[in-house]
Amino acid sequence: MNLSLGKGFAYLTSASFIGTFTQVIKGKLMAVFLGAAGVGIYSQLTYLFNLMFTIASLGFRNGIIKKVSQSIDDNDTEAVIQHYASIFIFLSLFSIIITIIVCLFANTVSNYLFADLGKKSTLVILVLLAIPFAVLANTYQAMLSASMSIKLIVKAQVIVDIFSLLPFSILLYFGEIKGAVAAFVFYQVLKLLGNTYYFYKKYEINLFPKFSVFSWQDIVINFRFGISGLLLVSLNMLLMIFISRYIIAELGEQSNGFFAVAFKVATLYLGAVYANASSYYFPLLSKSRNTKNLRDNVNHTCRFYFYLLPPLIVGIMAGSEWVISLLFSKEFLPAALLLLFFLPADLLRITAETFGLPLLVKEEFLAYNSCYIAWAICYGLTAIIFINKFGLVGIGIAYLFSQIINCLLVLSVVAWKLQVWPSYSFLWSFFLAISLVATAAFGNFLFSGFVTKIIISVLALLTWFFISYRQHEFRNYLQPLLQKILR
Repeated sequence: MNLSLGKGFAYLTSASFIGTFTQVIKGKLMAVFLGAAGVGIYSQLTYLFNLMFTIASLGFRNGIIKKVSQSIDDNDTEAVIQHYASIFIFLSLFSIIITIIVCLFANTVSNYLFADLGKKSTLVILVLLAIPFAVLANTYQAMLSASMSIKLIVKAQVIVDIFSLLPFSILLYFGEIKGAVAAFVFYQVLKLLGNTYYFYKKYEINLFPKFSVFSWQDIVINFRFGISGLLLVSLNMLLMIFISRYIIAELGEQSNGFFAVAFKVATLYLGAVYANASSYYFPLLSKSRNTKNLRDNVNHTCRFYFYLLPPLIVGIMAGSEWVISLLFSKEFLPAALLLLFFLPADLLRITAETFGLPLLVKEEFLAYNSCYIAWAICYGLTAIIFINKFGLVGIGIAYLFSQIINCLLVLSVVAWKLQVWPSYSFLWSFFLAISLVATAAFGNFLFSGFVTKIIISVLALLTWFFISYRQHEFRNYLQPLLQKILR
């Protein structure tokens, strides 16, 4: 069953909310048992995992979604089975080989991450063991996304998030940082089991295909998307590792812990956005019949985010110190200032990524990759400059500046390459969203009192709400929600 944008996002948000809730509990426990330095070490290890996961999965996810969704539309069951078989066999073997190779260089990797002469190599090896499980879990989820099986994806994610909480708590308590990393590996195993079950329930095909079904043609098709995804996600992970490593070298491990916490809090709501982009928005764009249809889908989705996200961002900014104290501890309060830069920047980031995704769908890989590389260079260079000039807050300034440049660049490139440009309603909604978030951020920056911050944020929200309510589309989203609340 195909869901509307709002309903699809609502289902994915429910899963994201539960996932966020469990991550909050895990973050709080790590803050208590590991402290800022331990949280910083754990974050570096997860950056390493994300990088190696991207390399081991070869960025095949979008290629799988596009190929399988088109085969489903054509009722070509044989093509679906063959594509799954080829991807399963190839990625299983490749991810295991990559894991073994990197484990052999664990000392070198540890020294690069922590400048510790390889003392944390055991932790490096432990986190790398999760890679083959994560790659296969991602493959099964991509297959579910191709069929737009939002409810099954949500069920799998919710079950895994809930059942991973107790093992994490036990392993952290008895094993400290090693226990936390072991629990992370166990979480990836649970994800594989959950996604495998719902994949089989949806497709009812052989989980362990015969090698005779394997086709190199399916691998080549995915490489076209994979190279782009591999390049960009790897670049992002390397950039995050580099910046964290630079913060450690210049400001210490504690400051890197503050940075990691600010980044986690700033992205609390992004899980649903990225799940929606992968499981709903990308397949939707793949099925766009012409430029007008593509343009309408892009503008519609962006406007949906402009209505939904600004109130969440303003709420997090207004209660940033309270949120950080609740989720972690008062030791991490210096991270609150970074949120005033990260949160507005992420609204620009979501805008750029949502508007830029058609470049990937239409296989304009050079344009898509060039925009991302330009952003990474801008962010990396300005981070070095501003950290030296302003300390830890400099990373927030650099991130915001780079996202402003990136958003303008992506909008221009998409208009040039695809003749997809922002509609008038897009520009007006975007202006209102940015004005709201900027006003709230500036007010929170100038005033320190909690009550004053709340008053400024509420006044800004009310102004935004009454102006936005004049838009017919905004009322269409709001009225069903109000009707359910008032029942």
